[in-house]
Amino acid sequence: MAQPFQCLLYCPSASTRRPSLLLAASGPFIYSFCLQDGSLLSVWPTHDLEGRPVPLDESLACAGESGVKDAGRPAKRRRVSLSREVSSSTSAEIVIENPRVTESSRELQVSNSEVNKMICASSGEYVVAVTGEDKTIRVFELRGDGSLMQTSERPMPKRPCAITLTPDGKTILCGDKFGDVYSLPLLGKPFVEDPASSEPKVEDSNGRAEEHVLVLPAASARTVHTKKNQEALRNQQRQIRQKKEKKILNFEHQLLLGHVSLLTDLACVSICERTSSFSHPRDYIITSDRDEHIRVSRGMPQAHVVEGYCQGHTEFISKICIPQNHRQLLVSGGGDNYLLVWDWLRGNLQHRIDIGERMNYLEAEYRKNIPRAIGNSISEQPAGNDREQSLAVSGIWSSSDSRIIVTCEGVPALIMFSIDENMAVGACDCVPTKSNVIDVAVLSDLGIVIYSMDTDHEPFSTTKPSSEKSASSKTFFGSFSLSNATGRGMGAEGLHSQDLVGNLNARMQTHGERGSRLYCYSLENLRKRGYEEES
Repeated sequence: MAQPFQCLLYCPSASTRRPSLLLAASGPFIYSFCLQDGSLLSVWPTHDLEGRPVPLDESLACAGESGVKDAGRPAKRRRVSLSREVSSSTSAEIVIENPRVTESSRELQVSNSEVNKMICASSGEYVVAVTGEDKTIRVFELRGDGSLMQTSERPMPKRPCAITLTPDGKTILCGDKFGDVYSLPLLGKPFVEDPASSEPKVEDSNGRAEEHVLVLPAASARTVHTKKNQEALRNQQRQIRQKKEKKILNFEHQLLLGHVSLLTDLACVSICERTSSFSHPRDYIITSDRDEHIRVSRGMPQAHVVEGYCQGHTEFISKICIPQNHRQLLVSGGGDNYLLVWDWLRGNLQHRIDIGERMNYLEAEYRKNIPRAIGNSISEQPAGNDREQSLAVSGIWSSSDSRIIVTCEGVPALIMFSIDENMAVGACDCVPTKSNVIDVAVLSDLGIVIYSMDTDHEPFSTTKPSSEKSASSKTFFGSFSLSNATGRGMGAEGLHSQDLVGNLNARMQTHGERGSRLYCYSLENLRKRGYEEES
């Protein structure tokens, strides 16, 4: 069977040439589905690790076994041979901008790393994806036929854990697990090749080529005799070797800010600040970390200026979200049983929403094996003791009708609440699903929410394998309407959301049994142990 889809992305139609698309990542593959009929349009990469074309039907069946072998051990990466006219040391972006490279060689490098992040530019023309194992940020151009053409790949020094785009859509903001936030141009710039050096150099903002010079120590083993000085010389030589081995980022980038703790999520927002005479927009970068901090920094080029903090969580913060219709608010969630709504610019806590009790009620109903209709809202007052283990929020999304949608790791449900014009939070409802929810795509203009589910584990469990072994009995996608009362559950050109999801599931269920990889739950690793809290 195919591996569950760990990433979903809605790409609305940018023009009449291209329909609205749903991009779904399963392992190292990205699939492009047409939202008019649920048909599969394309798959990336188009070639496997051996350089052979990948048919669409076979890629779906092999998604589970291509990226991981032998209990989750990644397969060895291989580079697809490019044109002979291109040097092997040439970087990815040089290949793209080299006119001698043919269209068939534009597949820069086939990666067997899982795609764990995807975002779409506001114009709908470009998609940015992150592959985790090789720490690479990839930019794709969406073609009229729904296919993805990779335009650049940029390997980062540390594994990216969060990406977003600036409000103008021209710059990528990337945060890694070491707490650093970098800025990269969406489309990049060409390199300047220094004839005297084999290392490519990139131009800075003044058009000058940046140089990387290693200063060698003047001392040697012949000039140093004392034991203490010999040890100091060995340490110095060891540091120089490490600098040589360290990968130089040979593309345009800038370090904006950093956390002393593990960074978990980031957002970039632009709001208008009113003064006595006029109002002007200002960008802000909001970051969260493992140490319960939410930091508000100014946008580029003053990202080093910290405007304030939002402090109120008692456990790690895993996700933050700026509602579409309320840019001055921030919704955050993490390892405690609460969702917090902030006036982030002032650092004031506006609302605190308890989701632990609602999950208590839902899990108790599931344990009783009481039949329930998938997609029906549960709004009764929950009862019961607190959960033995706190929740871990895995995703927060907002829709154009002021709805906030939240998922938790290993929980077969969607949590929803609304924010009205007066910034008041409405009732918090819970929408049960068939299996644990992995990712969500909000189709605001169509009034539909599509979510992917974990077909490998039992509901409310991150370790127990699912009892359903047959691919034909598993459901990979689910959906519901944002407003059942108004009948807005219709997709593109009148296709109902249930019909669309039915077509997607039918396509997945037609493939036979293949080795699949269990979806990995990692948020609980962020929870601090006793010895960490004491230190």
